[in-house]
Amino acid sequence: VDENELLALISFREGDGFSRKEINRVVSAMQKRLGEDGYAFADVRVSSIRFEADQEFPEIGEEQRALRRMLAYLDVDDAISEIVVTGHADKTGPTCYNEGLSERRAWYVYELLIAQGIDPALLRVDYFGEVRPLKRGNEDRVHAANRRVTVELRR
Repeated sequence: VDENELLALISFREGDGFSRKEINRVVSAMQKRLGEDGYAFADVRVSSIRFEADQEFPEIGEEQRALRRMLAYLDVDDAISEIVVTGHADKTGPTCYNEGLSERRAWYVYELLIAQGIDPALLRVDYFGEVRPLKRGNEDRVHAANRRVTVELRR
């Protein structure tokens, strides 16, 4: 989102007693908080954190890479009513083990979000083991895609 787009979004307020200078100050503050890219809800609505086989913790830095934009967006949008954290596993290993693994992964991300300052009242945790694959098949790349935790923002 560039400055002109932000101005277009809020320019209707100029007639309500806000000066162009005040609007420009708000635009500048929003851009600083959003970063140069300016994230829209559609850009950050769902993030995925990937996991190696049989691991309940992601590789170092994976969660930050996956959640960086979403966390920045949460600072500026107070319309988010719920954040759903959902754990998944691939189909290698026993079904009951995969369900537990997906649960541990989801709770790990839940704790990570709380550590980042997210209000626990906004969070909901689900886990589905191997029963909701992102992709179907028996190749390594398919299994890798299914080992994930998704974090979804809801309004």
